[in-house]
Amino acid sequence: MSEQELIQNYLKMRMQIIVSQLAPTGLLAFAVFATPTIAGFNEPLRFAFVFILLASGLLGALVQFTSSREMQLVAADLASLESPSKTATGIAQWSQLYWIPMFVTPAIFLVIFISMIAGLIG
Repeated sequence: MSEQELIQNYLKMRMQIIVSQLAPTGLLAFAVFATPTIAGFNEPLRFAFVFILLASGLLGALVQFTSSREMQLVAADLASLESPSKTATGIAQWSQLYWIPMFVTPAIFLVIFISMIAGLIG
């Protein structure tokens, strides 16, 4: 792949990470306000709510993980170019931080998810 194609691929992966955070974030924001009301619903509805949150979070985490991993691979390819542009060099240098959307963002979701389950059960 050319440098331009690698950079375009990197930008696609970055956009996937951004978009993959929108739905779970919106759903969690809604859930924070809805949890006190939903806690009063019958058990099957509470479980449905929990599983909707869980599915959304898992799918978002999967997209973030795979996109971040692909970004690391693209960054490695960009770093191996003979005379990379400043953009390619910058992408390669930042690749050491791609673990954040791979692990930190899903961990934050997990903490929020556990807190909301406690609110629904308790």
